[in-house]
Amino acid sequence: MTDERFEEIMTAADPVLRKVTFFVPGNPGVEFREIIGFDGYAIGDDGSVWSRKARNGRGLTSVWRRMKPEVAKGGYLRASLTHHGKSHHVSVRR
Repeated sequence: MTDERFEEIMTAADPVLRKVTFFVPGNPGVEFREIIGFDGYAIGDDGSVWSRKARNGRGLTSVWRRMKPEVAKGGYLRASLTHHGKSHHVSVRR
């Protein structure tokens, strides 16, 4: 997989991605990268966005969960990532 593919997935203004390895049943061969600046979030080369943030908002867990993207204007997909209590909407490519 090339870095160009990750640039297609995230918009140009988004933070840097760092390669991380974790296993997701049913997704063999998908590589994931953590999103630097947004602890507990990762994006797969297939466009999936994952979180390991606790659902109660208190810290990180060891389990990665797939986030469901929301539909923005024009039918574009986006994910809401939080950083220091502030929500940031990030475009996701299909």
